[in-house]
Amino acid sequence: MKKKEFKEAQIQYRQAIALNPTKLEARKRLVAAEALARIADTPSKKEMLAKAKVEEIKKALAGKSLKKVGIEICNGNGQRHMARDISAYLNARGFNVVRLTNARNFNHKGGGEIYYENEHRDVAVKVAKKIQHIKKLQQIDKMGNPMVKVKVLLGKDLVAHKKDYRN
Repeated sequence: MKKKEFKEAQIQYRQAIALNPTKLEARKRLVAAEALARIADTPSKKEMLAKAKVEEIKKALAGKSLKKVGIEICNGNGQRHMARDISAYLNARGFNVVRLTNARNFNHKGGGEIYYENEHRDVAVKVAKKIQHIKKLQQIDKMGNPMVKVKVLLGKDLVAHKKDYRN
């Protein structure tokens, strides 16, 4: 029987009991119909395993996107400890900062730029959302360091917001 049929049986047995409250057979069948309806509502083992697998995949993908992708913070504005503070800020938010560097010069204009390898655009966008003063994102073919997949270059305009990125 299907779930719908169990529900109909429950209704019929309740009506039979309402008409004749002493009818023992109707009470027994009502209890059986309710139990069978609960069983029909329970997902099968196959359905539960499929749902668990989907949840496991979602968790793995969510963790992979931030924890496994190496990020480099490059100070391009000359402000002391700026890269260190941004690194701590991002690490506290689940990102994986693996390298701190200084740019060749400290005259980088604007808030800065985020460079990323193609398959890591999603992480670059998430970093840009956390450091809202950086508006430029640029895809590059390959980073110089194999551990780094996203590089954040800090610009001069970010200095005015340094306190926003201190933990």
